[in-house]
Amino acid sequence: MPLPPALLARLAKRGLVDGGKEPESIQNEEIIAEDYDDIEEPAQYDFEPVKKPQENLWSESLKRRITEGNNQGYKGCPNKYNIFHKCTLFCINRWGDGVSHLSEEYLRRKEKLLKRYPLPKTWMDIFDVGCGTHYYWNTLDDTVSWLPPTHPKAHISKSAAALRKELDEVPLDDDMDTGVAVHAPDTDMIPLPQPEPDYVKSQMPPPKKPKPRDLEKTLKAKSERRSRGYKPPKDLDVLDPMDPASYSEAPRGTWASGLDHEDKKSGVDTTASGSLYQMR
Repeated sequence: MPLPPALLARLAKRGLVDGGKEPESIQNEEIIAEDYDDIEEPAQYDFEPVKKPQENLWSESLKRRITEGNNQGYKGCPNKYNIFHKCTLFCINRWGDGVSHLSEEYLRRKEKLLKRYPLPKTWMDIFDVGCGTHYYWNTLDDTVSWLPPTHPKAHISKSAAALRKELDEVPLDDDMDTGVAVHAPDTDMIPLPQPEPDYVKSQMPPPKKPKPRDLEKTLKAKSERRSRGYKPPKDLDVLDPMDPASYSEAPRGTWASGLDHEDKKSGVDTTASGSLYQMR
């Protein structure tokens, strides 16, 4: 774009531009929104769409296959010793590989236990990664024990997996016949109407029987209280050994006997003097 003549003259006077040449005009690019109406749209599937990466579910399906229909349970689950527990996908995600490191104190105590109670030939010790401890397995009859079989407190029984399998194989009809799962109907649980006194008695808890120790303590306390504060009844003719009537022919008197008439009410000895007078 050419410069105005007046501006060109001033620039030439200052020596910024040659008088006979015009400065190169700087082209200012103006951005204008383009119109795409005339451009043909490409076909809907001219290009290959990018596929989203599919989630890798093989590990989840493998874990589910491990737990479903498996009476052994998951190896890392510490609850598989319970015959009513069935391992699920949660057990695998929660417990992982179980306990992998044992303390030296545990190993020392285990060796000490086996030295004191050695295993028979048909028994072997196996480490349970779920519970983090060893158990002992009989290779002949497939029985297990948490303690060595020679230990006096050892309890030898079938494994939890075998008991769980037997529990699953029992049909529901057999449970109903044997009465294991028989439940009383709701109508049988409603108590029959009773007269009010009998009903109240049935709701009251039965009296507690005193224990032998408590009974002995109660009887002993009663005897002590009787010996401490024993007072003979008024109608019982008990004579005081300090009463003159017990060792002489003097008539039996009362607490006011021997006092003057004016002193009978108060019981004060008016004949006392000195320190006795001050003490009364």
